[in-house]
Amino acid sequence: MLNAVQQSGIWLRSLVVADSSGGWQKASFFRDMTKIPPAPEGWNKTFADLDAEYKSGARRTPAGSPEIDWARDYERSLLPADTRFPLLGDVYEVLEDLEVHYLTSWRAPFTGGGKGRLLRGDRIVVRYMLPKPIAVSADAVNYREIEARVVPESERKVQGYDGFSFSIKTADLNTKFRLVREGGGPESAQGRGGNAGPADA
Repeated sequence: MLNAVQQSGIWLRSLVVADSSGGWQKASFFRDMTKIPPAPEGWNKTFADLDAEYKSGARRTPAGSPEIDWARDYERSLLPADTRFPLLGDVYEVLEDLEVHYLTSWRAPFTGGGKGRLLRGDRIVVRYMLPKPIAVSADAVNYREIEARVVPESERKVQGYDGFSFSIKTADLNTKFRLVREGGGPESAQGRGGNAGPADA
């Protein structure tokens, strides 16, 4: 049975990308989407709904394809018509202090994570996403500073720890952040391991 942290990691990563087994592979970005069967009539389950079913015991394993694909399409349909979908390398600045979900990476088949706080003015850069994503994987621009603030030292010092990233919804990028620079700017080359902050942009 997966613990709460692993469950959280599975749910958050599924917002960004998931393969047919419920795991995460960049190769799934290139999966032939035409092979996904159409959603049942009246489908209205979100990722949160599928996650709740798993945690309650209503399903024995985390949801996989095609259910997560249907959930992604459904959540996309709920976004306002004027939503701007993020692009790789986009740099955003948070407008107010904001609690966000983060994921930790490990040199092992394990995913961790939790909740942390971005402070007003913190910047993120979009690192990975699906076309017209409902959420993206993003790095902090001022990576080391924010890593020390967000990820507990007890985790950062564990052998096998391999960094962290944020999972941020497109809806939040449109309402709780401002777009500082579209993909391809200087900050898109920084992020993990870098230490460029808002004053350096």
